Amino acid sequence: MWGIETMETGESAGRGQGPWRSKLTGRALFEADIASGTATDSAGRAAALWPADLIQRLRETLEDEAGPAWKRVWKECGREWGRRVMADLDRRCSEVMGCALDDLPLEKFLDFLTEQVTAQGWGRLEVDLSDGPERGLIRALLINSVFSNGQGSSSGDLLLAGMLASVMSRVSGEALDCVRTEAPGGSPGSRFVITAAERLKGVEERIDAGENPDKVIESI
Repeated sequence: MWGIETMETGESAGRGQGPWRSKLTGRALFEADIASGTATDSAGRAAALWPADLIQRLRETLEDEAGPAWKRVWKECGREWGRRVMADLDRRCSEVMGCALDDLPLEKFLDFLTEQVTAQGWGRLEVDLSDGPERGLIRALLINSVFSNGQGSSSGDLLLAGMLASVMSRVSGEALDCVRTEAPGGSPGSRFVITAAERLKGVEERIDAGENPDKVIESI
């Protein structure tokens, strides 16, 4: 669909500079009308801000109800989020940009993806494609994760991993998966690796068991 090459995402607008506008649509990524108690996203759809604590409570409830299967279910929720992200971009390409999704340059697609994550308050997402050509790896970093407690715990990471796996699978046309390799407590943010699903089998378990994440990824 798109060739993968190294690129850097643009910096977000700083605080106090007014609303951050979408590079694709030119619209503010999030606008709120205090008087009416309503808000809209960059597509003009109704939006709402959920506190991170509510998401954490939902995750804990899922863990209580689903037991060991909660991780699989939580990640699948992220995959569904990714499918919705791509469906939204499909519509926006046609309606706003007048082009098919397959014709959208990779840089503009990644602008859209990082905008979605940042505008929804998850943190700042950076995507690194430098290992793509030689090793078939895509790396991602989520800085200032809203879910991090600063001690290596981030309940949103599985959601984001599912979303990235779904989105990048669509981009590449292959079955990709995504795992978190480092948690916020030991790095500037949550680090992820995306590659063929077959290559990532057992990787998460090895990292959870205490193996060095860099060495685990080097071995696949």
